[in-house]
Amino acid sequence: MGSYKQRKELALDLKAIYQSPSEDMAKKCLDDFLQSGTVSIR
Repeated sequence: MGSYKQRKELALDLKAIYQSPSEDMAKKCLDDFLQSGTVSIR
Protein backbone atom coordinates (compact mmCIF):
# COMPACT_ATOMS: atom_id res chain seq x y z
CA MET A 1 0.00 0.00 0.00
CA GLY A 2 1.18 3.49 -0.73
CA SER A 3 1.92 6.26 1.71
CA TYR A 4 -0.83 8.21 3.42
CA LYS A 5 -0.35 11.06 0.94
CA GLN A 6 -0.78 8.69 -2.03
CA ARG A 7 -3.88 7.08 -0.51
CA LYS A 8 -5.35 10.52 0.14
CA GLU A 9 -4.76 11.53 -3.50
CA LEU A 10 -6.33 8.26 -4.65
CA ALA A 11 -9.40 8.86 -2.48
CA LEU A 12 -9.82 12.38 -3.89
CA ASP A 13 -9.50 11.11 -7.46
CA LEU A 14 -12.06 8.35 -6.88
CA LYS A 15 -14.42 10.77 -5.15
CA ALA A 16 -14.34 13.03 -8.21
CA ILE A 17 -15.31 10.06 -10.39
CA TYR A 18 -18.15 8.81 -8.20
CA GLN A 19 -19.60 12.24 -7.45
CA SER A 20 -19.64 13.41 -11.07
CA PRO A 21 -22.97 14.92 -12.09
CA SER A 22 -23.07 13.01 -15.39
CA GLU A 23 -21.73 9.85 -16.97
CA ASP A 24 -19.66 11.85 -19.46
CA MET A 25 -18.03 13.84 -16.68
CA ALA A 26 -17.31 10.63 -14.75
CA LYS A 27 -15.66 9.11 -17.83
CA LYS A 28 -13.48 12.21 -18.22
CA CYS A 29 -12.47 12.03 -14.55
CA LEU A 30 -11.71 8.32 -14.94
CA ASP A 31 -9.55 8.98 -18.00
CA ASP A 32 -7.68 11.72 -16.12
CA PHE A 33 -7.22 9.35 -13.18
CA LEU A 34 -5.85 6.55 -15.36
CA GLN A 35 -3.40 8.92 -17.06
CA SER A 36 -2.23 10.48 -13.79
CA GLY A 37 -0.21 7.45 -12.69
CA THR A 38 -2.00 7.19 -9.35
CA VAL A 39 -3.13 3.70 -10.36
CA SER A 40 0.34 2.25 -9.64
CA ILE A 41 -0.25 2.38 -5.86
CA ARG A 42 0.07 -1.09 -4.34
